Amino acid sequence: MKSADSPFALPLLLLLLGASAWNVPLPAPWNAAWLPGCALLALGGCLLAGSLPGRIWVAGGCLLGLIFLYAWNPSHEWSAGRGLVPRAHWRGWPASADPAGTWATLRLGVAAFAAFASGFVLSRRQIRRLEGFVAVAAAAMALVVLAQRLEPNAPRIRAYTGIFVNESDSASDNSQDKHTSAEISPADSSGPDVQARDGEDEDL
Repeated sequence: MKSADSPFALPLLLLLLGASAWNVPLPAPWNAAWLPGCALLALGGCLLAGSLPGRIWVAGGCLLGLIFLYAWNPSHEWSAGRGLVPRAHWRGWPASADPAGTWATLRLGVAAFAAFASGFVLSRRQIRRLEGFVAVAAAAMALVVLAQRLEPNAPRIRAYTGIFVNESDSASDNSQDKHTSAEISPADSSGPDVQARDGEDEDL
C-alpha cells in the first residue's frame, strides 16, 4: 500500500472490474481479448506506480506461466460423436485435456492477478474510494433485483440477476428429493407392515 496516490491504478482497476462484470457485445476474437487487454492495462498502471514488490511479479508470472504450459500443450481434442480424442503432445510436460477451457482460465488468471496487483499499489485514500464504488454498485444491483421482484408478470430468468430470483426453485427441488428418497429408502422395507406380510407368507 502506497502513501501517495497513483494516477492510473484506480481508474484502470475500475475498468478491469467493469470489464469482468459486463459482457461487451464484441466479435468473438475481440470479446476474448477484451478482459485480458484491460488486465494488461492495469498491470501497466502497476508498473508506472513502481511500488509493486518483485516477489509478487515473480509469483504471478510463475503461476500464469504454468497455466500457459497446460494450455499450450493439449493432450486431447474434442470430436463430435467421439468425444475427447487423444492427440500428439509433449509427454512429461503439463498438458490439458480441455485447451479451450484452459485458455479461458489463463485469461481469468491474468485478470485476477492484475486486480490483486492494482489493489496492492493503491493508497489508503484510493482504497476508501474503491470501497465507495463497490458499495454503490452493490446498492444499485440490490435495487435492480428489488424492481424485478415487484414487476408484474416478470419473467422467471433474468440476465445477470437470474440466480437471485429463483431461490424457490432450489427449495422445491430439495423438497422433491427428500420425498423421493423417503419413498425409495431401504428403511421402508423393514417396517411393521412389511414384517406382518412376511409373517403371513410364512403361515401360508
